[in-house]
Amino acid sequence: LCSPLWWAAAEGHTEIVAMLQAAGANSEWANGTGWTPLHISARLGHDLTAAQLVEGGAEVDAATRSGATALMWAAAFDKPRCIEALLELGADAGLQDKAGRTALRIAAFRGHDQSCQRLVEGRAKVDATNQHGMTALMFAAYWGHPACVEVLLRVGADPSLRATSGGCEGATALQIADRQGKPHVGLLLEDKV
Repeated sequence: LCSPLWWAAAEGHTEIVAMLQAAGANSEWANGTGWTPLHISARLGHDLTAAQLVEGGAEVDAATRSGATALMWAAAFDKPRCIEALLELGADAGLQDKAGRTALRIAAFRGHDQSCQRLVEGRAKVDATNQHGMTALMFAAYWGHPACVEVLLRVGADPSLRATSGGCEGATALQIADRQGKPHVGLLLEDKV
């Protein structure tokens, strides 16, 4: 079950969203998993609709039941314009979901280099780690995403950092790439360590 505002946001109907908000629609209404109109709008890349929702009262950093924010959904589905809009509206790029993922680590994991670029331009901490000491650079290396590795290195990611626990404990991004059989990524990292 979803509200009319949720459906208008999902379809990117910014004018209808504005009319519904003006008529008193609840911008914070959430479905059973905690998805608000802002989450679905961001996930689908409706940047103007997302901006209208926030300007009309939606909490920019509202989290789903899993702890994911609209910024994380925009990063997961490679919506750089939406990422930019949410950051301009004050979204916190440093928040983590319940699994310890930030928007930047999600974008790096998925190989979304343009989203990575927007996030670091928007104050995301490039070397922030999860509970295992894994950085966005390590995730990009693990999954073999050279474009993300290049973006992260260009903005100052530290390739000498080592994971602190888990399956990659003690490994740098280069060692992770090598272990995962990602030589095309390893070549980018070799002269940086």
